[in-house]
Amino acid sequence: MRTPRSILPGGLYEISTRVTGEAMLLAPSAEVNDVVLGVLGRGLTEHVPTATLHAFVFMSNHYHALVSVPDSATLSRLLKFVNGEIARRVNKLRDRVGAFWQRRFDSIPVTEDLASQRWRLRYIMAHGVKEALVGKITDWPGARSVRWLRDGTKLAGTWTDYTRLGWAKRNKTPPDPKRYQTRYEVPLYVLPAWKNKPAAYWRRLVRDQVEDIERAEGERRKTEELPLPERASLLCVDPFSRTRSRPRRPAPSILTLDPALRAEMLRERHKRLSAWRQASEGARAAPNTDGGRPWPYADVRTSRHLLPMAHKR
Repeated sequence: MRTPRSILPGGLYEISTRVTGEAMLLAPSAEVNDVVLGVLGRGLTEHVPTATLHAFVFMSNHYHALVSVPDSATLSRLLKFVNGEIARRVNKLRDRVGAFWQRRFDSIPVTEDLASQRWRLRYIMAHGVKEALVGKITDWPGARSVRWLRDGTKLAGTWTDYTRLGWAKRNKTPPDPKRYQTRYEVPLYVLPAWKNKPAAYWRRLVRDQVEDIERAEGERRKTEELPLPERASLLCVDPFSRTRSRPRRPAPSILTLDPALRAEMLRERHKRLSAWRQASEGARAAPNTDGGRPWPYADVRTSRHLLPMAHKR
């Protein structure tokens, strides 16, 4: 039995999910952006309204987001809907079938102090520029939240009800697809550490941070002599091409700049993880009501022999 994704209670999480095989299936285009924003808008409006989205960026082969949730179950429901619908709809758009995501999403808690939250916001906003793909953050043609954070520009996408559209296609007259499309605005909210500050205050800080990122990365490109690709080439990427795999370090369990907060959250995480393991071991060791046999997964080596054969009469 694998360890649960998140042991700590609700709060701010950094989410990341990578496309299978490092393929460029999320390569930016008007259609992909519309699908991504439509899924985010519907998921946060209709399915999991208790989740709060603060920032996000979609690159060609992965995405990052900052999300606040009341508990880890809410986070799982949200990402189940978002990742599942993006996979189905982009697969349909790319005329492909099969697995879309490389593995289940990563979720790392971010502490409540302002410095740590601004640090992670800066990391998300820097995508596109730090890879030397664009010179300005807003030049990245993929879906991202910088325009709302900086200027308050609303982001919206289209949700197509393919179930009703499929029913309509069974009739003799071809249906109008626009009848089964709904525009959803993506609800975005300020970082928890800024929630009591006026919008003019934190948007000014975001603008300063954007300028600082662009200036620092511009100097780095000059030092390393990294040329910028043309914008047209970013929109002509082969979605079935793959990036060169790079070694990655293990993801941290807590994202913070405060050592004291990190130690406190690690202690809480260890305490909850120990309680979860004890409860799990107790449940597996408990006798089953059906003849006193052990639970089907009491021994993973023989679990296939312990499954109940209820389908055989």
